[in-house]
Amino acid sequence: MDPTEPVNSQDSLGRCDAESLMQAIVGIVKSDHEARWIFSQVTGFNYYEARSLGVAIERSWLERAMEAANGRAAGLPLQYAIGVWPFRNLQLRVNPAVLIPRPETEVLVDEAVGWIRSKGAGPKPVVVFDLGTGSGAIALSVASEVELSRVFASDRSAKALDVAAQNLAGLDESTRSRVTLLQGDWFEATDPLGVSPDLIISNPPYISRHDYLGLDPLVREYEPESALLAGDVGTEQLFRIVEGGPSRLAPDGVMMLELSPEQVKSVSDRAREVGFLAVHVVADLAGRERVLVLGRAS
Repeated sequence: MDPTEPVNSQDSLGRCDAESLMQAIVGIVKSDHEARWIFSQVTGFNYYEARSLGVAIERSWLERAMEAANGRAAGLPLQYAIGVWPFRNLQLRVNPAVLIPRPETEVLVDEAVGWIRSKGAGPKPVVVFDLGTGSGAIALSVASEVELSRVFASDRSAKALDVAAQNLAGLDESTRSRVTLLQGDWFEATDPLGVSPDLIISNPPYISRHDYLGLDPLVREYEPESALLAGDVGTEQLFRIVEGGPSRLAPDGVMMLELSPEQVKSVSDRAREVGFLAVHVVADLAGRERVLVLGRAS
């Protein structure tokens, strides 16, 4: 098989094994690393495993692999070209309507899951608000990992909620029954519920206008500006969420936010001003302050 030729004919399919498919992908994306990602995400097999087992390449895999490879070659971020991306235990659908899930956000989910589990089993579920859910990465991870949770996930973008709904639909019935998607801007979506959450969690836009202009062109061109750009300063949306927290949280409730290390002091100071008594900072995998945990109780 010539890896530079389109691989879509019945004849090509009949001769296509793992090695041939891999060569075809590499010929398009010009990267072994990215080709392995495309191969594994499309087929569900590690390339070397598929080759050693003699796995036959199905037509649907072939078509998806070529579509992903051509999308990447045309300039799409790898994650959008493939259309799905792993986040913790989930395989999430992603497209330019939502942010690409990042490792930093897994730290936020770690904190949320740990906190909910620390409360232990009670007569009522732990109510969680995920504000600005995007693909649903945070909300669906929490719901799928902690049966004690009842999650309400909001976003102002209808297109983002459509992606989140697709990801929710792929989960088991028990998890699906504990997640509700809502459309609205921050607390606008959740206030009508009349519920005081135990946990408010959010990865809001926190990039300033100056820093936004300096982002990697792939990020700036393809990922949704509304999910990245907070305003001139960068803390505008963080402040809105923090300021709305104390009056809405349950008495022993907690708020957890992802933010930039440079914003920790200003957001912490504002949190104390509006009534949060406990302020705790968690570092990401690179050792940078990344998650702010705010409590109403000292």
